Amino acid sequence: IYSQPAKTAYQNEIVNPVTTNSQDNKTEFSAKIGLMYASDYGFAAAPSAWTTKLNNYDDATIKNENWLYIGLYEWTISRYSDDFGIAFGVYDDGSVGDNLVDSSRGGVLRPSFSLSSSIKFTSGEGTAVNPIRIKL
Repeated sequence: IYSQPAKTAYQNEIVNPVTTNSQDNKTEFSAKIGLMYASDYGFAAAPSAWTTKLNNYDDATIKNENWLYIGLYEWTISRYSDDFGIAFGVYDDGSVGDNLVDSSRGGVLRPSFSLSSSIKFTSGEGTAVNPIRIKL
């Protein structure tokens, strides 16, 4: 996933994920709140970056235009298909890589959720004084 552009990462995470080494051969997790996918981070950059491999997102132009880049190590929900103990994360330099899932590594866990395409943005900036408003 990290050595692919965002579109291919999305295909490997969502459209056609590999089930080997997932302990239970499942690829779906149903929850209200989760973590972002590595491809979510990839698509948060400017469209000009979408053909760049995610492990090269440490490029200054790419990370400065990526609205999800926060400059900290951040875990994603994307797992490594060859080893159930490894997941992908966004490094503090902006690139995406893989790491052993281990609490001693630290890192940020940023809650994420996805909306269906029928949900419409109505107003707001996403701040405490001007929260985002949606219409169901």
